Amino acid sequence: MQADYLREFTELVNHMSFTGAANALHMTQPTLSKHIRALEASLGLELVDRSGPRVALTECGSALVGYAYRAVEAQNEFNNAAAKLREAPPPRLRVYGLTEEGPSTELLGFLVSLLGEKYGTGFLEVRSSCEASPEELLEQGAADLVFDSGTSEFPKPESPGGSSSPVKALLLGKVPLIAVVDRRHPFAGHGWLPIKAFRDSTVLKFEGVYLQRSWCHVEAAFARHGFTPRFRSFYCSNVAELLASCANLGSTVLFVGKNFAERIPQGIRPYCSVIEIEEADAAIPLHFLYREDNANPLLRELVEYLQSPAAPPFEFARASAFQQEGAGEH
Repeated sequence: MQADYLREFTELVNHMSFTGAANALHMTQPTLSKHIRALEASLGLELVDRSGPRVALTECGSALVGYAYRAVEAQNEFNNAAAKLREAPPPRLRVYGLTEEGPSTELLGFLVSLLGEKYGTGFLEVRSSCEASPEELLEQGAADLVFDSGTSEFPKPESPGGSSSPVKALLLGKVPLIAVVDRRHPFAGHGWLPIKAFRDSTVLKFEGVYLQRSWCHVEAAFARHGFTPRFRSFYCSNVAELLASCANLGSTVLFVGKNFAERIPQGIRPYCSVIEIEEADAAIPLHFLYREDNANPLLRELVEYLQSPAAPPFEFARASAFQQEGAGEH
């Protein structure tokens, strides 16, 4: 059944004349008659009695005409609402970056709870991205905010001309570092160790656009504590490849954020051991990056809240399930 046929039926009822209704609808009388017959055929009911000198409704037509008017009114409301949305679409918040990480998932839940009552739960558009840097995503207008570990350059200094970058970073929290070693490694039986204990170790240096930004903080932690370990480079394009490396670490040590341990698959866990790092400054920060000139009202409201004293502190240092499982073995 075509919705327009119901509108034409109600117009016919208004005029009780095919000619008058056709004129009002700016169509020919034969076309209107054809449409009414098609409506009747789709319903399997006769709505109009054409046998007399004037058009009259059948008993079925009289029973259904009220519903027809309500259907037409609902269609009008629907069309009006659609027109308003075309003129002023509802705001959306496009979130990219490290959105699959545990801490980011917690923060996404916080965003929904903070803004959901006002904007509903469908305002978030969440995607992971390893094909472009956060700055590129923001510059291209693909994202409103990007969850990212950031680099040692944040906050960015002013350019030589004196103007600062429109890309801003808000520090949301820090994820403590852990060391992942082979089960046969001499340190495997330790639950906690100072970072200097790994001075003479060979560290797996993961490389790739997606992970390089986190690695700079691992390297900075070594530098702050006065040493540079030996490195073995390992190129990986995604977290899955890094997780797979835990099954074959040998004598090398992998330094990652604590949330990483929760993602090590059950099939790989028997081959490796997690060691927490004692120093609080051995951590990977989690920022969200945004452009200061972005006028999205959701982004502005979120930034204003996170910069206010009311914003809660985010802690990403809970013991992982992996560490709890291994606690009895050490």
